[in-house]
Amino acid sequence: MHIKGVAACVAMLVSVASAAQAGERSYWVKCDGLPAPETVGVTTAKVGAAILTGGLYALTVEQSGPPEQGQAGVEACSIALGQPNLPNFWSRHISLLRARALHKAETGDVDGALRDLEATGTIGAAHVDEVAYTRSLGVSIKLFQAALLAKQGATKDAERLALEAADARPYSLRVQTLAATLLQMDPTYGPDKDRVQTRRAMLDPDGLALRASAREWGEPAKAADDWLLRLADVRRLPADGVLMTESFEYQDGSAVLLPLPLAKAALATARVGRVEEARALLTELEALKPWAPAEVPKRKREAQRLAAVTAQSERAIARTEPYKRVIKAWLLARDKRFDEASALLNEGSVPVEAATFELVSFINAGRKGVAMPADPDAPALGMRGVVRENRRGQLKVLEFARALPLLEAPKGSPFKAQGLFSSDFGFSDRAIKTGGWRIEFGGYSGLPVAEEMSLLRAAQLAKSKGATGFSVFDRRDFQRYLVQSGMPAIAPDNPNPQNVETVLEVFFTGPTSPPPPAPVADRAAFAFDADKVWAELSPIYAERQETSKR
Repeated sequence: MHIKGVAACVAMLVSVASAAQAGERSYWVKCDGLPAPETVGVTTAKVGAAILTGGLYALTVEQSGPPEQGQAGVEACSIALGQPNLPNFWSRHISLLRARALHKAETGDVDGALRDLEATGTIGAAHVDEVAYTRSLGVSIKLFQAALLAKQGATKDAERLALEAADARPYSLRVQTLAATLLQMDPTYGPDKDRVQTRRAMLDPDGLALRASAREWGEPAKAADDWLLRLADVRRLPADGVLMTESFEYQDGSAVLLPLPLAKAALATARVGRVEEARALLTELEALKPWAPAEVPKRKREAQRLAAVTAQSERAIARTEPYKRVIKAWLLARDKRFDEASALLNEGSVPVEAATFELVSFINAGRKGVAMPADPDAPALGMRGVVRENRRGQLKVLEFARALPLLEAPKGSPFKAQGLFSSDFGFSDRAIKTGGWRIEFGGYSGLPVAEEMSLLRAAQLAKSKGATGFSVFDRRDFQRYLVQSGMPAIAPDNPNPQNVETVLEVFFTGPTSPPPPAPVADRAAFAFDADKVWAELSPIYAERQETSKR
């Protein structure tokens, strides 16, 4: 009887395998891209079947695959969510709910999507501790909800949720970037938005330009200072690019990156009345010529790369023409030559920026002989609705739907040094020629975990060197995916994330630390407090793991 039972089981599994191999996709895969969940007992039966059939039965019955979209996805998810064994797989339950929320959003059913997300949170909060829920699933849900609300036009509610998500993961660049995108739906600026933008600038040097752009809508004088700092950063770069030794690829150099911050700095200083600075910057901008190498390299590949740099620099300079027009008009208006300024603006295209809108009001007020409003940002208020609608139309909800792993598992990325044969796990660090340190952290728990653990190691290392803080002057983040036949290679459609890695280059700050190298001296203003970082992250990673070992 026992043998017959096993034989029946084997026959059933072989038939299932045959169906799967025939290309039929289950409603599980059609919903969230993952195969049906199974218990240990089912897995054991599969192993036994494989043994008894001499490998005739394959262990893998169904592969992951791209989910359906829209109403087809909703219907597949609804079937999966109705399965009686689903309560045994609570983590898969929340994956299906989140997937159905996305599919509902694709059909325009935003209210239905929000209800599914609320149910997702209820199930997750009942199965994990508060810290793990708040920082992973809680943040993911809030970003998704905020994106849906922003797309619907509920800006204030979207901003509230985005701020809550950003504050829950202040050391994750991924979270801060997504939250900042949502906060920029309404260009009105204030302290809460500035807090998120400043975090992003601390986490990534490129975030300084993004903060400068955001500040243009409420803090024009600070925006001007930011653009001058960004300009100083770019000036220090080699013209033809920076060789990334780990990947042997080039990042853009000053030949390509200089024109825009130069134009933005000139416009920002003209807007706030720093006329002499603006004139000097405009003179430099107008003198820019497309970059060309001193001599053409003999190696064909290098010659092609430098030719591409020349073409990119030419396009970058051409993109500043609308800015030049507004800068010159501001300078004319500052000299009270209002008619000339107005005529210049009408000669061609102008950038859709707060400085442009304010200039129009400044010219109109000057012609009438009346003072500008006391609030320097008030003239831009009338155009914020237009900007808001443009940004809302460009918002891609999919980017927020799967922003973070549903539930992170820090044990998948242990806070320890990398081993000799496990370079994908843990941290490594070494001193580099710039006078700073290079810190790498890799693991399998999602990019935000790698981001935070690299900062935790930077804080630990700074404290061991007697420093009080550290500044990030370069970073790279990687998330690798296993690509299967028929699967898209780009996240978040691919449900097979592999390991992640964050690479930071930092220098230490403090009374006993050597001065930072000249090329990154300005980054000292964006230093992290090492004690604060350690106090806030070590209980989550280092101390939790020590407790679990006991």
